[in-house]
Order: sequence, then structure tokens, then C-alpha cells
Amino acid sequence: MNKRLLFNAILLSLSVLVGGVLAELSLQLVDYPPSGFSPWIYDADTAYRYASNLDTRMTRPPEYDVAFATNSIGLRDDEVGPKHGLRILMLGDSFASGYGVERSATFPSLLEQRLGTEIVNAGVGGYELVHQAHYFDAHGAAFDADLVVLMLYLGNDLSRNAEWRETPTGGLESISRAYPTRTTREFKLGRLYRQMRYRRRLDDSARTAWTPFDDYLALCERDLSPESEQAYDTSRMLLGRLRDAVKESGAEFLVVMFSYRTTVEPEAAERLAAETEGFDRRYDLIRPAREIATYLEGEGIDYIDLIPDFFDHYRAGGEVLYFPIDGHFNPAGNAFVAQRLESALRQRLRAATAEPASSR
Repeated sequence: MNKRLLFNAILLSLSVLVGGVLAELSLQLVDYPPSGFSPWIYDADTAYRYASNLDTRMTRPPEYDVAFATNSIGLRDDEVGPKHGLRILMLGDSFASGYGVERSATFPSLLEQRLGTEIVNAGVGGYELVHQAHYFDAHGAAFDADLVVLMLYLGNDLSRNAEWRETPTGGLESISRAYPTRTTREFKLGRLYRQMRYRRRLDDSARTAWTPFDDYLALCERDLSPESEQAYDTSRMLLGRLRDAVKESGAEFLVVMFSYRTTVEPEAAERLAAETEGFDRRYDLIRPAREIATYLEGEGIDYIDLIPDFFDHYRAGGEVLYFPIDGHFNPAGNAFVAQRLESALRQRLRAATAEPASSR
């Protein structure tokens, strides 16, 4: 009896294995689902960056399916040639990079069109404030920018800098995990499972609310933990370091702050509060913006806080500006940011033109 059970178990295992191999080969043959989005390679200065000369697609069905290409220096932008006229260098993460929208619909591209001024988009998905500071240290001066704009996401840009440390050569390395790596082939069965799970999340979204990551909520606590206090201190240090490096390069520096959708969408914030015991007593979702704004004002660093604009938009019944599950700006969100920044950037460009270069 035991031998028969063992034989049947082995036969079943072989059948499952053969079936899985045949299914994987069939999916590879028809390239379904399409290969996942994996644009990153190792970089000694910032731990990782986008690979150069990519031509791929970024997909999260059914929210988006868009083209994603990079230039020869790994930026989601045109080739950066000799400077003609004024130039803006935009630093940021996946929001600046434009996750989920075509490049022409990203707010850096929209602003470039409206201002008639070159904008070099150096946004890289996954970058925290520490990466952006190291990127400018390594490459910023070479762009000869007149204005450097830091698009500061008041989420992981503040809370996860402690996950990285400087190498002896001045670069970055992860303390807890390996840097992302670009893969040219993946198991289709695994991707199919992840895609089905993602679609299930979309189906469940009508019944459950998306909530911010725990590390962001930790920054919003009314009684901060030592770890959150350190996260704010590290962020202030990095902002000061970046300000000094930009000033030394001869450019003007501007910080633009924006936040999680749960912070600015009233219904999402109300759901989170209703589902979290003692929410009002424990959390203040505007605290990260207030903490950073206080520091910037004290240091005389020019900044724009977009959060009040988002509040006004939603109070007026405006359209949704974020993808519901992915959480990045949708096309309307990118257009909204570009509209709100156009006048402010135009004023700062006029000031940069009027001010003698020797005094900057």
C-alpha cells in the first residue's frame, strides 16, 4: 500500500512538473504575459539607475500600458546636447519619471512645452532623497542648469534614506537588500500569477481602501518615534547638502513638495481615519509637509507646497488625479501639476535671466 501511494505521488509530481514546463514553454512562445518592467542596472554613484537606451513597455493592466524609453545616459528623456538658452534640471523619483503615462504626458514634458525651456528629467523610479543628492553630486554640474527643481515626494523620499549608506568611494549601497537588476527573461507562469493577483486587488479596491505604507504613517505620528525623528533629521541634512551642491554649481534651487493620494483625497483620508482606531489622536497626515516646510523656511530655501492646491481641487469636485491602486499621478494628475507649476517656474526663470551669472 505504501509503495503504491509513493508511486502515485511521484507520478502526480511528474505530471505537474511536465504540465508546468509545457505551460511555461507555451507562454514563452507567445510571449504572454509580456515581460515585466525591469529597467534598472547597477550604478556606483547611486546604487542603481535606469539602463541606457531602453525601449520597453510599462504595464499594469488594466490601469496602464505605456511606452518607456531612455536615452544614452539612462534618463527618460531626449538626448542631452549642448545647452542653448536656459535649462532646468528636474530631480525626483517615479512621479517625476512619469510612471503609468506616456512620456509626452508627464509633467516635466508638459512644462517643457509650455515654458519653451529645456527640462532635463532626471527622475528615476525608486530614488529616495539620498539618491537624488548623490546623483547631483556625481552628475549635476555637468548639466550646467540654471534652475534645479527637486520634486520631493513626502513619502518614501523621507522615510527610507536610512536603508542606504555611503561606500568608501562616495557612492551608495543598500544596507538590507540588493539593488534592482534588469532581467531580459522571466518565468511567465510567475508573471501570470502576479498579474492575476494584481487584478484581484483592483476588484477588491471597491470594497477596501488603499492605505499609505507604515513608514509614511510613522512620519505622521503626533508622538514621533526615535526612528522617525532620525528620518526627519536625515532628510534635513540631505536637503541642506543638495542645496549647497546646487549653489556651488551656479544654479538656483527649488523644492516642490507633494504627497500620498490618501493625504489629499478627502474620501480616502476619511476611510483611513474610520478604519484606524484613535486615528485623529495618533496621526497628522500633514505633518511631513509642515516639518519640511519649517526647515526650508528656516534655511531660506525656495519651495512650493502643492498640497493646498490638491485640497482645493478635490473640494471643488475635481477629477481623480491618481491611479487608484498604483498610486502615481494619472494623465490628469500630471497635467494638474504642470498647470500649477508653470507660472512659478516662469517667474523663477525670469529671475535667473535677470540676475548676473557671476552673482549666482
